[in-house]
Amino acid sequence: MRQHIAGIEYCVSYPAGVFPAEQNTIEAEFASRHPPAAGDIHVNLVAGEMPNLGAWHTLLSSGPAWSIRRRGTARCLCIGAANDSQPPGLIAQWDGDACDARVYCGPAHLKARNDGVVELGNAAGYPVNQLLMVYYLAQRGAFSSTLRGWCAKAAG
Repeated sequence: MRQHIAGIEYCVSYPAGVFPAEQNTIEAEFASRHPPAAGDIHVNLVAGEMPNLGAWHTLLSSGPAWSIRRRGTARCLCIGAANDSQPPGLIAQWDGDACDARVYCGPAHLKARNDGVVELGNAAGYPVNQLLMVYYLAQRGAFSSTLRGWCAKAAG
């Protein structure tokens, strides 16, 4: 799957024998346009055993819901609990400049259809794609911003 966002190509590779579940309408809209890419982010999805995060230092955490961790120049996003009692649902790991990432997907992301085909949901979509884009742009002296509302004058 390829998406072009602000001149950056976001490429997602699925494991052998695993196929993407249907894209939602918004993703299909962005994926249908292919302007020249100014850079690349490559994401490899991995189904199976999750990596051990014991040596990773926690930078930010919301408790059991998610955390961002580091080990040297590498970073990772852990969604779901990352402890001995419950494995995380998803772990995204990337290098310092966010050009290459691996997204390890827990069983909740895999679905076997009646015809035996195994599908994998868009584990490289939100919030993984946004976080990778933020790190990618930051390494290049740029930034990303989302404005949900803007107020020129505060009113009570």
